[in-house]
Amino acid sequence: CGHLSVLMGNGINMMSKGMPWAAALMQVAQHKQRFHEDELAEMMELDPQDCAKLIAQRIGIEKLREEASELMDCSHCGIVHAILATLPVREFISTSIDTKLARASEVSSARSEDLADKHRIGVLPLDAGCKRWMIPINGSTRDQSGIVLYEGEEETAQQRQAMNGIVQALLLTRHVLFLGFRLQNDYSMHSILDTVQKARAKPEDEDKSSFMKEPFRADLNATLIRRLPNKVERSLWKNANVITLQDPDTESNCGCESEKKNEASRKLEIFLDYLAVNSRGFNSHLLDEECNVSLTSEENEVRNCLHRLAEQTMNSGINPESNLFNTLDRMFQKIGLPLKTC
Repeated sequence: CGHLSVLMGNGINMMSKGMPWAAALMQVAQHKQRFHEDELAEMMELDPQDCAKLIAQRIGIEKLREEASELMDCSHCGIVHAILATLPVREFISTSIDTKLARASEVSSARSEDLADKHRIGVLPLDAGCKRWMIPINGSTRDQSGIVLYEGEEETAQQRQAMNGIVQALLLTRHVLFLGFRLQNDYSMHSILDTVQKARAKPEDEDKSSFMKEPFRADLNATLIRRLPNKVERSLWKNANVITLQDPDTESNCGCESEKKNEASRKLEIFLDYLAVNSRGFNSHLLDEECNVSLTSEENEVRNCLHRLAEQTMNSGINPESNLFNTLDRMFQKIGLPLKTC
């Protein structure tokens, strides 16, 4: 915790049966026959930003935000979101406007108020006081007025500038795990990554670091999870670790495209589950009452000793706001029993 941040692309939303942004725009365009069939066919070939501009001209930008937000804000969250919410990670970045990760964290921490305060993932800028938070760089369904529809919007410029600054800081100071992300058509991330690349460039490379002067290369302390190897896109991610979920030599025998995507999604779930288990250690069950029946006799003896130590600490008269108490509290948290819940 404190060393890793997670960036989620639109691919994560699609893995949980969510609606792609481009599909949401087309549904808005088709509603009430706002466009003729020949217009809709041509719009299918457009970049999502150009498509959004056309729809906004027809129905208004606020109406477009409202209707697209309703389509994207489904009530369920997927397995990937549920596992991500359990990771000991404080900062998340999302290029999608859905808030499924925040919803998953609310479900996983619903057992007690203490867990809710500790594990809940807030959505910036609305939930600025949360210990864990997610930055939706293109806006979110919780704040429709901040949804970014296309480049150059004046309405969201100031809010985006503040959010982008936080994302840039994370890319400079954290190891970032990229999930379900592609550079294609994500101009907001192009700008952010280009700024970070310039900041990381050596003085002698300053004139060569611009995205506009040479092909973009993301020089980041990062890990990128991809479904299949892509040599062309791999060349854009300088010094990043790239993990592929499918072997290109065997993927042709996996069946139809939907089966291949399902297989890749399942492998991502297994990878994240493995990451979650190994990032938390293996002692958090000792003082968890729900795990009593699974403890060995030796673990039960240790558990009883730790319970007595926790009770003695609580009855010792130590100020609960002191540094000593907080240090002991963090120690007990690691084995499943925060002192403040005793």
